[in-house]
Amino acid sequence: MSVLSLRTAILVLCIITASLVFGTVVAGPVLAAVTITERPENEFLILELRINGRIRDRATIAYLPEQANPSQVLVPLGALSKALSYAIKVNPVDGIAEGFFLQESNLFQLDLERQIVFLGGVETPITSQEAEAHFEDIYVRADILQNWFGLNIELDLSTLRLEISTDAPVPFELDIERQKHASVLLDRHVFEGGQAGGGSKLLPYKALSPPGFIVQQTLNVQSNPQNNRYQSTTSLEGSMDFMGLGTRLVLTGIMDSRDEDEIQTSQLTFQRRDPNAQMLGPLKAGKIALGDVDFPDAPLIKGRDRGRGLAISSDPSLGFTFSHGPEDFIIDGDAPLGWDAELYRNGHFVTFQDVGDDGRFSFEGVELLTGFNLFQIILYGPEGQTKTTSRRVFRGPNMLREGEVAYDVSLGQPESDFLPLSKDAEDDDTFGLSGQAFYGLNRFLTVGGSVFRGPDDENAASDELSAASVSAITSFAGFNTQFQLMSANEGRRAYDVETRTRFLQANISAGHTEYTGFTADDQDLKRSSTLAANRSFGSTNVSFSAQSRSFQRREKELSLDSTVSAGLFGVELTNSLERVFSPSETQESFEGELTGLVDMFDIRFRNSLVYDLDSRAPETFRTYRLSALKKLDRGSTVRLNGLHDFLSSQSTGELRYSKNFENFSFDVNLGASTTNSYQAGLTLRTALQPNNKGQYKLVSAQDGGLGSVGLRAYVDSNGNEIFDDGEKLLENVEFVASRGNARGATDADGTIFMSGLVEGPTRFFVEEDSLPSIYLSPYHEYADIIPRRGATTTIDFGFRQLGEIDGFIYMQTAEGQKAMPGVDVVAIDVASGAELDRVNSEFDGYYVIPALPLGTYEVRALPIWSEEESQMPSKVVELTNDEALQLDINLILPTLVVSDEKEGWEE
Repeated sequence: MSVLSLRTAILVLCIITASLVFGTVVAGPVLAAVTITERPENEFLILELRINGRIRDRATIAYLPEQANPSQVLVPLGALSKALSYAIKVNPVDGIAEGFFLQESNLFQLDLERQIVFLGGVETPITSQEAEAHFEDIYVRADILQNWFGLNIELDLSTLRLEISTDAPVPFELDIERQKHASVLLDRHVFEGGQAGGGSKLLPYKALSPPGFIVQQTLNVQSNPQNNRYQSTTSLEGSMDFMGLGTRLVLTGIMDSRDEDEIQTSQLTFQRRDPNAQMLGPLKAGKIALGDVDFPDAPLIKGRDRGRGLAISSDPSLGFTFSHGPEDFIIDGDAPLGWDAELYRNGHFVTFQDVGDDGRFSFEGVELLTGFNLFQIILYGPEGQTKTTSRRVFRGPNMLREGEVAYDVSLGQPESDFLPLSKDAEDDDTFGLSGQAFYGLNRFLTVGGSVFRGPDDENAASDELSAASVSAITSFAGFNTQFQLMSANEGRRAYDVETRTRFLQANISAGHTEYTGFTADDQDLKRSSTLAANRSFGSTNVSFSAQSRSFQRREKELSLDSTVSAGLFGVELTNSLERVFSPSETQESFEGELTGLVDMFDIRFRNSLVYDLDSRAPETFRTYRLSALKKLDRGSTVRLNGLHDFLSSQSTGELRYSKNFENFSFDVNLGASTTNSYQAGLTLRTALQPNNKGQYKLVSAQDGGLGSVGLRAYVDSNGNEIFDDGEKLLENVEFVASRGNARGATDADGTIFMSGLVEGPTRFFVEEDSLPSIYLSPYHEYADIIPRRGATTTIDFGFRQLGEIDGFIYMQTAEGQKAMPGVDVVAIDVASGAELDRVNSEFDGYYVIPALPLGTYEVRALPIWSEEESQMPSKVVELTNDEALQLDINLILPTLVVSDEKEGWEE
């Protein structure tokens, strides 16, 4: 057996052994009447909802379960019914949804406890995989909703859009048409927004808000055979609103026994976002950032930078990135100090790392699959907290809708820090400009371009780089093709063309790139041709690419890359291989990396093994990393981190215990290596945060590093839906958040302050059982809010005071008053003349008209035997905040006269 075969066999054996060790038996389901489901953050999606081309919501919450295809995305039934204007009410607590759609004869009922749906007069079973109850709604698979309502639902992961189309107009479209017709007849403008509820609202920005701070102090002692050393690291992270911008500051300083005191990190960023992308007038900006910002890459010549400048984007979150050319990508962002991060691509685990002292995570060299890449970063706090952020990266041709614009531009100094306080601060003051823009001409053609001007670190002949590119993207007969042409100073040129299609459920792409006029110092690559494919097989995703490259200084080479990601018995495995063939032996290589993730015995194991299958390699295995996280109780965790270098036969290990108290937390860590090096450390962290009333208090670093919001419940006595001084505040009203299951009750001031909220669309709704009266009704069923750092705004949640009218219906007879059952009683709004309610008197003549809005009403009994309604008794009643209950409003019917000649009431 050859050395290569032996090493391959050893590697396969290790993979199989790891799978057996990691594998665990999945527990059977626990039966319950209606189980409230909480799906993991890595399945969470925020979608733009379009119905027949109209935007109905820019932030619809949905979930794509692991191993599910896009047609099985879970969609909120209640929110969708509201967007479609279907008369379906959802009660997720009881697992019931009922009503009708399109017309009253189309009755609909869903019962999760009985696991049935009643539709079209037929009762059909439904499984727990097809519909489930969450705190805020009932979520149903899209393919099931299609069958129920005759819809065509398509999830476009490349743009995170949920497209719904119907054969016939839905109620909201008919209503818009009626309004437009009325506007013509009445010569009056009617707004055609086509959006239900306006979507999620970002907490408003203030001119100045009290800052919140997270402070972390670490003391560390190191000992090795050469010397002993102690080090103190202080980190400060601050958030606030300043001049209408959200502000984030990160400072890290180090003091040690070698007198190497220095500021290690200094970052400051101001930003403002608008989910509706309506900032800066005609620019329709979604995000503005100032300070330390990202500079977009310039296709075919320049990668992304981060430096001092101003950035403007059409995307509120900058979460969508176009990328063409580089297969390797950088996924980075801000994160709370002391946390660690896991990276997932299209639902599959890729790798993990600790958050640096600069408060950022940075995954470099991440492989981009051809087509859509949904990267999710799950951040884990020292005490077991979780937070998820997403990046959407599209590699290859991408189409925009007709008239749609997408852009991202930054200007400033891309290689200079905004606060050059740190020892290694970049201070290149060369002015730079970097931007990309795309425009959809029609459904078949999108055009775009990019520009860059700034420092040139690669070219020895010039200190500055100026480059521009144009691109055209077409879509025809199932093929998407993109052509790019780039021109730069010093006579440098490049072009590439790439086409992609979908065949047998696989994404397939082919492309060619050519460089001319480059020196070997700034671009050794002359040309490359690539063929790539990727496909999912249930819980397994497979990608493969072949690339032929020629160079100026090196021999040409052929590179074969493959990645297999799979989930098996609760184990997430990703194996990447790269094989390079070349006439030059020094260029040949055969390398791979295997990563694994599993939850076993309530421990989260994360592993990474880097190996070398080249027959000339001194060792088959290079490095192995292990992270094991165990949550001991609600506020404490223990973590083991290990690293072994096979080439040097050296190992390091660290054991960390973390404990979270109400207002602070601490870590105790011990570490050692096989080189007789030892270290011990203690970390303390806390946060100083203002609440919605501007009052400071110490809170845990977890809550201080996330969003917060105040909710105020009040009785809106004047009906203007704005809290006014003197209006009654409601105590002990419970609010629940849809994400993180945050909940609590209002205090004596009618206010609750919720913290520890992730920066994403969150739905806050009232627990109606907590209302002090059945005659209090909220103006809105819920409030969709996007919390953010530095925001301490109070959101007013107004309630209508409802009233009640009751009494008895009597008939005057010779013997006295007699109770009259079965008499219709109506309440007529005096102001409009409209009938608001109609009830029937009971066996003893009693009637009650409940839940009436405040106002003046005429209460009238309707005739039974005579058509002369004017003879019937009535009373005018006024319902006010002070007198919302009008009781004993009795109505006396006149004596009924019956004779051979006439039947009627005696006056």
